Amino acid sequence: MLMNTEFRDVPDWALEILTRGPEGVMLRLWSRWEPDLKLLESFLQKYPSCWIKNLWKVEDGSAGVWIGSARSGTAEIQQLMWEDMCLEEMSHRFREDEGGVADDKK
Repeated sequence: MLMNTEFRDVPDWALEILTRGPEGVMLRLWSRWEPDLKLLESFLQKYPSCWIKNLWKVEDGSAGVWIGSARSGTAEIQQLMWEDMCLEEMSHRFREDEGGVADDKK
């Protein structure tokens, strides 16, 4: 199982474990410019029976999902990437209306 000690160098605010079990983990790992793929791949080498899913998004709006497993004996990695909203666009689109409250009914 992926241990908490694996993330000792990651600030608390940069990591969200969505769910975990004896042979799997789903997480959100924040990084400044791109996901830390080397870190994720190192987990597959260290924990070959573990299935890992990382949902990621960076400040410029790039986003994606990385899924890795080595259960078959070799590392199998799938990735999907897309352009999401950057921080500025998200702030603009979801700003509060002039009354000071975000209006989700419009």
